[in-house]
Amino acid sequence: MKNISESPFAHLHVHSQFSILQATIDVKALVNKAAEMGMPAVGLTDHTNMFGAYKFIDAVLKHPINANLEKGETPKLKAVLGCELNVCKDHTDKISKGSWSTSSFLV
Repeated sequence: MKNISESPFAHLHVHSQFSILQATIDVKALVNKAAEMGMPAVGLTDHTNMFGAYKFIDAVLKHPINANLEKGETPKLKAVLGCELNVCKDHTDKISKGSWSTSSFLV
């Protein structure tokens, strides 16, 4: 039986500098830290936007840990892209303030 402390761990719900007032981490710093900690993957799930998606995917693919991959080889550090969205039940209901809910989606 494998000890849980030996199991690989990856943060999948991470906010970056693009989640205004939620977090301040730079995308490259996030990727560097995930690689330094030996994570097999890292996720970016910013709040209500995907402005950092290109920078995030680019930083993971160009990180030195993935530098010498052969064509078709699985990256040592994988990028998981997501977005945390506010979903409205009825956009025409201007009176009810409880009509919004938050949902996270990973791609």
